[in-house]
Amino acid sequence: MALPIGALAQPVGAGFTRICHSGEAAGVGACPALPVLGPGPTDWGCTRANASGLLWEIKTVEPGPRHPDRTFSQFTPAYNPGREMGGVNDVGGYLGAVNAQRLCGANDWRLPTRLELLGLVDYRGAPTALAIEAAYFPNPPTKLNKSVFWSGSAAAGPGTNAWGVDFADGSAGDDNRSVNYALRLVSGATVPPQWAASADGQEAVDLRSKLAWRRCVEGMNWNGSGCTGTPGSFTWAEAAALAQAAAAKGSAWRLPDVKELSSLVDDGRVNPAIDTTRFPATPALWFWTSTPDSANTAYVWFVNFGTGYTGHHGFRSDRHALRLVRSAL
Repeated sequence: MALPIGALAQPVGAGFTRICHSGEAAGVGACPALPVLGPGPTDWGCTRANASGLLWEIKTVEPGPRHPDRTFSQFTPAYNPGREMGGVNDVGGYLGAVNAQRLCGANDWRLPTRLELLGLVDYRGAPTALAIEAAYFPNPPTKLNKSVFWSGSAAAGPGTNAWGVDFADGSAGDDNRSVNYALRLVSGATVPPQWAASADGQEAVDLRSKLAWRRCVEGMNWNGSGCTGTPGSFTWAEAAALAQAAAAKGSAWRLPDVKELSSLVDDGRVNPAIDTTRFPATPALWFWTSTPDSANTAYVWFVNFGTGYTGHHGFRSDRHALRLVRSAL
């Protein structure tokens, strides 16, 4: 079922399950129905995302590497100028420690991808709170400058930068690996992209999310092998009206929400930051989403397909590009 314009696909409450240190889910085996935080085997140690099955680390207030205010660099064998890779203040050292601990029974802890980390953002949260469900991800950092979390997704370029997500607001961008940011590890397999083209070639279908995207941005047309014409430039109201007009013709086309549109970003590309085989002639411009800024509804979230950056503070009167989406079900 298609979401209305302005809606946001975001699980709340029932989307997560508390997991005890033993690895058992709440209410299963010796794990209580409502486990509380603590170090014991029947205490709450992790949170599982029910839709994806991914297991997420939660932070502890006890002194140590899992404290919410601890931050880390993210060096690699190819980029390790300070010879800090694997140290106590680097991702490698932290991964080794958590996997050796077998937190919640798992030893495959890793950095999440940019998209997995964005999946935790609650864009409907209170303006003064971190953009994540506190009921399942307690113990936030005590300082807002500790709110950026590293992902394991490399950014475009020579390997010096990686993507991060700022849970102060939900924005996503890249930074140098030498910068110290927070970590939230994840356990479970990464699901690779799965795409198919519609019979007429005009749509790209994401088989994971069951979403169908117009391959051409609004203002351009599919000619059988690519997109021709000039990309349109719309205010948010014009974009919403265009989506409604397209939906009135029989298919439930709509503006994508911020998570949906961010899923099209290719982490390792810029200008444009998207797979141009799947989405030809995509301009390196800002694109509208349906998601309002919870702190100021005069603003709307958008995605920059020049850099891949996900941001807000875009006035509804600004002019940006548009790509429509619909349910493929």
